[in-house]
Amino acid sequence: MKSIFLFILSALLLCSFPLHAEVFDRVVASIGDDAITLFDIDREAGPLLKQYKKDEKRLYETRKAILEKLIEKVLLMREARLMGLEVSKGEVTSAVDNIKRENKIGHDELVRALAQEGMTYEKYVDELKGQILRSKVLDRKVRGSINISDDDISFYYEKNRDIFKSDEEIRVRHILFLVPKEAGEEKLKEVKTRAEAVLKLARGGENFEALAKKHSQGPSASSGGDLGYFRKEDMVKEFSRAAFALNVNEVSDLVLSPFGFHIIKMMDRRGGKAVSFDDVKGKIKAILFSEEMEKGAKSYIEELKDTNDLKILL
Repeated sequence: MKSIFLFILSALLLCSFPLHAEVFDRVVASIGDDAITLFDIDREAGPLLKQYKKDEKRLYETRKAILEKLIEKVLLMREARLMGLEVSKGEVTSAVDNIKRENKIGHDELVRALAQEGMTYEKYVDELKGQILRSKVLDRKVRGSINISDDDISFYYEKNRDIFKSDEEIRVRHILFLVPKEAGEEKLKEVKTRAEAVLKLARGGENFEALAKKHSQGPSASSGGDLGYFRKEDMVKEFSRAAFALNVNEVSDLVLSPFGFHIIKMMDRRGGKAVSFDDVKGKIKAILFSEEMEKGAKSYIEELKDTNDLKILL
């Protein structure tokens, strides 16, 4: 559901809504006949204003940033009108359907999510329509000028090889000696002594699986301490740091985590290998295209600022 809320926020900041013909507050920017007021900015800022109302500098910076977004929106909407661009009902319906599909929700759930953000479904559709119009302007003015060559893609791949690796996973067995949260120094020492005795047995060649079944106090004891395959971020950092440093069949020193003392044995390691260029070529092209699209959009917005009758009064 998180992505829906991010999309809503994006729509609030970037999409079009009709500016008031009637000025409710001080005008802080004008673009031809279109005006942006302090009321418009504060409405967009919402809860942010409450956070910064006692910090004049942060309040001013927040309003300036939002004003820039509103100016971009107005400029692009003016261009959309000049170009005669429109958004069909089908395009809006398709966009809404995509959002539902990506977030795996139905219509009623979407409406409830919007209501939690203080927005009606009708308002959301209006703002989504504005976002589509904005995208159409940028597609027409920027997209066609972007050319990503094979050399560009190859250069990016060579420069960022470490990024294009499959996730490394390991499989370990472990023996856990629980340490109560309220344990004092004496208790900690007593548990550590028991753990060290079992560690000596494990390193002496005794069957690790059997030791885990007999001594481990963790939920995996019944399966001989087998945790299956996992990624580094799947476990607490103390455990992962020690486990991923092991070689296959190596037994760790005692490892202290928030749960207690662990003895870890590496069973297998997989993944973590470079992904071939052919497998990521399409992904890299999309990354580069997105970067160029962003640069082009910024440049185009600056051109619009120069060629329109823009006055900023904030």
